Amino acid sequence: MLRDEYPEHAATITRHVVSSICRRANEKAATKPVSKGKGLSPSTVHYVHTILRAALKDALRWNRIVRNPTDAAVPPSDSSIKSGQPKTWTGDELRAFLAFSEDSRYLPPWLFLATSGCRRGEGLGLKWDDIDLDNATAIISRQVVTVSGILRVKELPKTKRGHMISLDPTTITILRSWRATQNEERLLVGAGYQDDGFVFCKPDGTPTHPERFSREFDRKQLQCNRAHPGAPLPRLSLHGLRHTCATLALQVGIDIKIVSDRLNHSTTNITREIYTHVTPPTKSDAAARVADEIFGRPSTGGA
Repeated sequence: MLRDEYPEHAATITRHVVSSICRRANEKAATKPVSKGKGLSPSTVHYVHTILRAALKDALRWNRIVRNPTDAAVPPSDSSIKSGQPKTWTGDELRAFLAFSEDSRYLPPWLFLATSGCRRGEGLGLKWDDIDLDNATAIISRQVVTVSGILRVKELPKTKRGHMISLDPTTITILRSWRATQNEERLLVGAGYQDDGFVFCKPDGTPTHPERFSREFDRKQLQCNRAHPGAPLPRLSLHGLRHTCATLALQVGIDIKIVSDRLNHSTTNITREIYTHVTPPTKSDAAARVADEIFGRPSTGGA
């Protein structure tokens, strides 16, 4: 091969030369420093172990394997993943942010994410046909994502398709008001309006870009903290609204099975591993009780 590639040196390329080249290459590789990447965090390793263990447990039950190899694995300890707990807001902090965002067109989708617990792309993929305002339900069945920088609308995987959640009265009221606002925008834009039925879209009806959606959330937090320097909000990612919803639900007594179903987790084990810092209490009406934590509990009476 070398003689064919370098015909001018064919006479000097012997097996001894090739052997010398290979030896030097091996020595160079042996002395080359090994790249020490950051690797996966303990919480991520713990999360992956949980998913694999649950999947292989099913395989064992179906007699596809004779033992579950993850039983012999040693995942990171609870103490090592404690620092990786998801960041959340308290009910008071979330209420303060939503109140400050009253003038933003992004208030309805931010509020929806906080009360539904759905992911960013799932919220942006929501269409009006998916929402039953009278029965206070929504079906999460698609997501808006970016693929190689291009905006795409994708159906959720078969394992997660057609996931129905209940909605609280305050969220329903906000959605009704938002639909009226959207109808006004449709009339203003006129023939150029792209009516694909998206609930949380741009003023011309086209889907909202996920990255811009997240940036606006970050920008609003900064504005809120500048306006309230004495009581700044802890910095939170947009995905933190999902974690906040789940944490508040568990804190007010929603059964972990209900929370897991609402988050569309494949098993309750996943929910437990993510929210190990929250004690899962008893079952209840998830949507209304989480909303009470966000919007404030109604008065119980008294002079």
